[in-house]
Amino acid sequence: ADTEAAGPLAAFEGADSWVDRPYRAGVALVGDAAATSDPSWGCGLSLTLRDVRILRTLVSGVVEAPWGAHFTGCAPDYRADLTHVQEYLAAARDRTTWHDYLERYVYASDQDYLRTLGSERMLGERLRV
Repeated sequence: ADTEAAGPLAAFEGADSWVDRPYRAGVALVGDAAATSDPSWGCGLSLTLRDVRILRTLVSGVVEAPWGAHFTGCAPDYRADLTHVQEYLAAARDRTTWHDYLERYVYASDQDYLRTLGSERMLGERLRV
């Protein structure tokens, strides 16, 4: 038969991947922050909710953290940091780079996190709504 490719086509390896320790110093990663799974399975949100359901029994308090939703947005205060989203996505493609990302951004103190991003003032100038 006379056929022609209609690509490029996306493919997923169908393998799950988890970080070795999805917790450290009062921080717990949940859902896709702690693991990856084939999106065609449609389990991402249900796995996230399962993680939260398990962790809620261990939470003793909640604090307000300025820029705590970064790199996502927190309307009406600030919009998503799309530049950082690109860095996040690039890091998630490689296990070593992912672990470096976790050390630099997730396991860092609030002060170190803001310092790594430039400063709270720089974030405000770029992302305030």
